[in-house]
Amino acid sequence: MLIISFAGVHAGKTVPIVKGGEQTRMEEGEFYAIETFGSTGRGIVHDDMETSHYMKNFFAPHVPLRMAKSKQLLNVINKNFGTLAFCRRWLDRLGESKYLLALKDLCDKGIVEAYPPLCDVRGCYTSQLEHTICKLTLVISGQCCTFRNANLKSMMGKECCSITVCVAGWYKHQ
Repeated sequence: MLIISFAGVHAGKTVPIVKGGEQTRMEEGEFYAIETFGSTGRGIVHDDMETSHYMKNFFAPHVPLRMAKSKQLLNVINKNFGTLAFCRRWLDRLGESKYLLALKDLCDKGIVEAYPPLCDVRGCYTSQLEHTICKLTLVISGQCCTFRNANLKSMMGKECCSITVCVAGWYKHQ
């Protein structure tokens, strides 16, 4: 589980899936992305295969770019994705071509982070699912109710409880 800030997706606190991790508590109004991984294999995932997903690092300092293609690609990323994750296929659909060296340059400079697929054993499928939660406390007629599943609309008082689920898709490990 990762905390989400208005500035970026991966913004500090994490909640590990095993005992003995950090003992930080969720605080009121914090948004978290719960990332779970399903597998038809053993259920133990690891980075493998060619990277296809990327995300701009919100906290990356300004780095001078010497390659014109890197500057141009960074402008495309800023305009179309900001700090949200994207894949190379989406760059292709935007008409970008011959950008792999520029993308590697952005990754090497820490401006963009590469996220390789998470795989299990050969021949099995793995999938990432993401669920966004926010801890809110609402007082109704003197009673205190804690809502675990809420989105930004809840924070603005327009909606009590809603759920956001994103399915990233299945990868088959060859």
